[in-house]
Amino acid sequence: MYSSGKCAGYPFAEANMRAQAGKSGDGNTIYLEASMPGNTTQLRLAAVEDSWRQTLEGIPTQIGKLAYLASLRTGQAAQYQHYGLAQRLGEDGTSAMLSNSHVRVFREWLALPLTQQKQDVGRYLFEGEGDGASSLASWIALEPWAAWFPLASRDVERELYRGDMTIVLELLRREASVDRRDPDL
Repeated sequence: MYSSGKCAGYPFAEANMRAQAGKSGDGNTIYLEASMPGNTTQLRLAAVEDSWRQTLEGIPTQIGKLAYLASLRTGQAAQYQHYGLAQRLGEDGTSAMLSNSHVRVFREWLALPLTQQKQDVGRYLFEGEGDGASSLASWIALEPWAAWFPLASRDVERELYRGDMTIVLELLRREASVDRRDPDL
């Protein structure tokens, strides 16, 4: 019987390995990594995780990371999709990894002091291309950020996120002298 158990440090991988598990002749579960020599699967998972970490680090703001991760969620379902990751981890492994990333980034943003949250959102809105004041006015009116929390987050975290964003946007609005509502809406 071969069974490798969990892949330490890679909780998202276990979901995929279970999805790809088979049965041996004696009825025992054989995980995918059991048929591979040495730590090949662990090394591949480490490489995928490192690549994903670098992808997220390429996004300069926490709120930008949150927006990106929320965009990978399929509708209101708790599933996440990413074609490149799915080629390496399978759909279940990819969804688990992205869900974990989403929760981690969300909690990191919540842990920032209000001044840093304001700075982060301001950087996201005002340092990119386009008119930051118009973007801010749209954010205030349409609240696109309101759906960016991970579905695995707790209600108290969602309430804190909504409250913090409301304060941050009001502070930015006053600083930028933006009207409460976009007159074109």
